[in-house]
Amino acid sequence: MFKRIIIVAVFCLAVMQGAIAQVLITPFNEKLLQGRVKQVEEFFSRFNLEESWDGKPIADKNDATLRRKYLRTLFDADRFSAGKGKLNATAEKFIDNVVDNGCRLHFEDSTWVAEVTCNAMLANKQQILKLSLRTRKLAPYQYCWVITNVSGPMFDIFPEETTCPVLSPVENETGFIRLLSVDYSSNSFTQMFGEDYRNDRLSMLAVLLKNRLLVLKSIKEVKYHFFSIPGWSFTVVRKEKENSFNTGWLITSMNEMQ
Repeated sequence: MFKRIIIVAVFCLAVMQGAIAQVLITPFNEKLLQGRVKQVEEFFSRFNLEESWDGKPIADKNDATLRRKYLRTLFDADRFSAGKGKLNATAEKFIDNVVDNGCRLHFEDSTWVAEVTCNAMLANKQQILKLSLRTRKLAPYQYCWVITNVSGPMFDIFPEETTCPVLSPVENETGFIRLLSVDYSSNSFTQMFGEDYRNDRLSMLAVLLKNRLLVLKSIKEVKYHFFSIPGWSFTVVRKEKENSFNTGWLITSMNEMQ
């Protein structure tokens, strides 16, 4: 896989620190280390049958038998195992679809999303928020991660149903003093805004971060959602297991889309 310059937003350092810590506290076993899907790029390489477990290039990337073998190792066995070393029918159907149609994953695709759950502080209160990130091309072979959405209690500001406006038509006669007594903790205060008001979460996030009202403290979890395999979506999460080859970045859930 070609080399690329990746500007990682908000979570790369935390993920790397977690992986390093896991290696330090786990007794060294070379075979287990090779079996572990240590990086997301390694997940790509195994999914596409580009590299072997020990990092050596695979010459025949269309070897169906070998590819099925590699794909099976990328599933979280705790969730997809059917016993006796086999996966359940859903996983096997997905593998058949991938192999039969020669499907590949590509880093530069815009069809996968990183979901980053963060611990944060908002006005000295602990909060949990989720950031959605996608890849963006900067130049040939150069990509970055960009934040495309955010969710969390502090961003759930939607107007409530009301039969009258918050500000009456005679507010100008009192110098709009009513603005000082509005209950801004209630979502209904957005009724004061014009019809073109939009709940722009990213703008809210930018203002909060810029003014240090919201501070991201740590990364709680990272998930990757893939939508590039026709008819399927699946999620990859890092699972840590002791004394197991089935560990690292693994497929933990999937859906067949009708």
